[in-house]
Amino acid sequence: RLGVGVFALAGADERDARDARERHGSTPIGRLMREQMLDAKAIVAPGRALPETDWELLRASGAAWVSTPREDIEERGMHLDYVALAERGLVPALGSGGLTPHMPGEGEMMFRGARLHGRPASAAKAVVARALFERGPDLAQRHFVPALGLLAPGSPADLVVLDVYPATPFGPENWTDHLVQSLATARIHAAMVAGDLLLQDGRALVADERELQQKSRAIVHRLWPRVTP
Repeated sequence: RLGVGVFALAGADERDARDARERHGSTPIGRLMREQMLDAKAIVAPGRALPETDWELLRASGAAWVSTPREDIEERGMHLDYVALAERGLVPALGSGGLTPHMPGEGEMMFRGARLHGRPASAAKAVVARALFERGPDLAQRHFVPALGLLAPGSPADLVVLDVYPATPFGPENWTDHLVQSLATARIHAAMVAGDLLLQDGRALVADERELQQKSRAIVHRLWPRVTP
């Protein structure tokens, strides 16, 4: 109805579902659907506490779903069964929530959570690969710039190069093993945005890192008493 994309924070915890039920007689996704706010232009996150009935509504809406596996575990002590959701046609793009952005780490946490749910390693790795290399690019292309996330002529030259020294062979037959293990801790060697090299040999080329760190530490020390119990 709005005609523009919306970002909806839904299913962050059980209070969201309780509020939708008690105040609106609905569910978090049901309420958004009723207001005609969910379509292919919308993004829903994080979804970790959505009622069971909301998952089918989310799938049918066409909205992009972004999950936060690390935050789910570290902040909420829970983990979704991503393999079971994938079997129902629900695979998320990955985000970091309020934590430091680290997409390989999100993938690793998704994999480990699936294994804790008793899912086969092969199925868990497949979901991680789809989240990172299908849903992530799809969201980026849909909401930001066409052809993001593709290595093809004419695509935006946004690239990250990792320093990886695998202890075992790295090939088409086992790349997902490395995806959920060694790549999650790999050091970033270089980064390019729109063809401009911003980081090389692990060092920023467009900012004085030491100066930024010093200023950041000073700010953190002033803010820390306000955010700690």
